[in-house]
Amino acid sequence: SSIFIWWVAAASHHGTAGADRPSRNPLLGVLAQRDPRSVIGADQYASLVALFAYRDEVWGAVARVMAIQSGRCRAAGRSRWQLVVRLQRKPTLIRRRCFRSLCAVVAVWPLMVSAQTVAPLHGTIGGGGAGGTGSVIGEAVVQVVRTTYPGSGLTYAPSSIASSLIAMLTGKVEYSVAAAGEMKDAISGAPPFRQSYPAENLSIVGNLLHPAAMVAVVYARREFVEDHGLTSLRDLRDLRAPVRLSTNTFGNVPTARHNRILFDVIGIDEALIEQRGGKDYHLPDTAGLGLLQDSKLDLIVTLGFHPDHRAVQAARAVPLVLLPFGDGVPDEMAKRLGTPVGVIPAGSYDFLEEDYEGSTMGGLFLAAGPKAEDDDTYRLARALYLGMERLKQVHRSFSTMEQDLLVETGGLPMHPAAARFYREVGLLPQQ
Repeated sequence: SSIFIWWVAAASHHGTAGADRPSRNPLLGVLAQRDPRSVIGADQYASLVALFAYRDEVWGAVARVMAIQSGRCRAAGRSRWQLVVRLQRKPTLIRRRCFRSLCAVVAVWPLMVSAQTVAPLHGTIGGGGAGGTGSVIGEAVVQVVRTTYPGSGLTYAPSSIASSLIAMLTGKVEYSVAAAGEMKDAISGAPPFRQSYPAENLSIVGNLLHPAAMVAVVYARREFVEDHGLTSLRDLRDLRAPVRLSTNTFGNVPTARHNRILFDVIGIDEALIEQRGGKDYHLPDTAGLGLLQDSKLDLIVTLGFHPDHRAVQAARAVPLVLLPFGDGVPDEMAKRLGTPVGVIPAGSYDFLEEDYEGSTMGGLFLAAGPKAEDDDTYRLARALYLGMERLKQVHRSFSTMEQDLLVETGGLPMHPAAARFYREVGLLPQQ
């Protein structure tokens, strides 16, 4: 009965079929959603983790015993089948030893597999700066992993998105949170990346965001908008007065890429703004909204979740509006970016009385670099799958995420270990 319980617990891991072939056990996909601690009990948890740490030594001992028995069988001039027949006739010493070896194989293997399912997961996830979208998502993933695998030392390291991607691609950290566009820019060597990076160093563990969850907006001081009669961002083409704005940092690759395309669509550029006495300060959103709150900026163009608590706080100090992009601009942006048009519902902010349309970034992905281990990546994909409901509780923008969206890759390759897990639970077709 104990061995049966261990085998049921092992089925919840279902990761022993190998990286190149799916499991043949039809029960494994069903049991994949089970936490093994709910089957084996919390009292076995610590011993399982300890056993898994010595899995190589255990397998070595079992292999040596089996090799000894096989050698004795050959020395006696018997085949393995003859040995089995002989063992059925009388209880000899070799029979007892072979039986013990068989028991070791049957009992120890599922123990080690179950331990793999609950063992702590360690590593680093890089991403955007503290308080930003990438930080919110990265910290959410860390929380889910620590809940799924107690004792995990997985951490989130905030930085610029470009720097985090470079660190992952060069093997300094295991994972990074990034958008498909910026990862493709890193592979091709497009700005702000100064060189191209090997495509084989990058693969996707899972999509973390609904394509329309992050919507572009223009936060503007109401006084500035009314004084200059602005009806949309496109009116900046004809505005002769200086404008002080921020379009986030160059290191925030998805936002920088988005705004570069946006300015091309509406027909302005940074040189024109400076020619008229204005300036784009390229500040992080937290700093930019702080200056907007102090009336030291006029506009902020950015991508983000809504409502943004920083904008809500700024609006308490200075009246704000969401300035529309202009007729047809969101649709044109959707065509160029290959992403859907997003809508911020009326009432999301106290100063938003009508639905607001803006372009979107598409999905945001957890990517793996060359330093990521296959087993860790498999278990990370499992944690995302099991922790979807926890992710939805982190921020309201996660509420539209579903498990089947995890396998969206934005045209980039899926990590083989993650793909193996998604095949086992039915999110990807069997090979």
